[in-house]
Amino acid sequence: MSSIFSLRPVIAALMLALPSTAFADSLAVSPTRLTVPAPAQATTMTIKAEGKGQAVVQIRVMAWKKGSDPSDLKATKMVQVSPPAAKLGNRQELTLRIVRTSNKAVRGTECYRVLIDRLPAKSKDPQAVKLQIRQSVPLCFES
Repeated sequence: MSSIFSLRPVIAALMLALPSTAFADSLAVSPTRLTVPAPAQATTMTIKAEGKGQAVVQIRVMAWKKGSDPSDLKATKMVQVSPPAAKLGNRQELTLRIVRTSNKAVRGTECYRVLIDRLPAKSKDPQAVKLQIRQSVPLCFES
């Protein structure tokens, strides 16, 4: 048991020795759930980049059935988001405008998912790990 505790300083020193690029940048999204009551047809959402580098994001809206698997999505033109893509600097905020473009009245609840993809940054190291981070936010229009 005492040998485990003696390794703590070594592990802490190794973690501090890692290059700062090993720690991920983050992307904050607010709100994390959107409900739009009738007769409104639009709402907004804010995304904020945190970290040292530039964040490149792509935003899309997909049709979704409430209560089903969040990854069971279908392409739609019923809801549009603006802007659909952006570059954000450190601590920069972006307000997204989300608009339901259908002229048909909502009956009950009509749900979608707002997908925010943070695209991997370009790296000069060909062996660097590149991750695409996705946040999926439920959006429901209600009658």
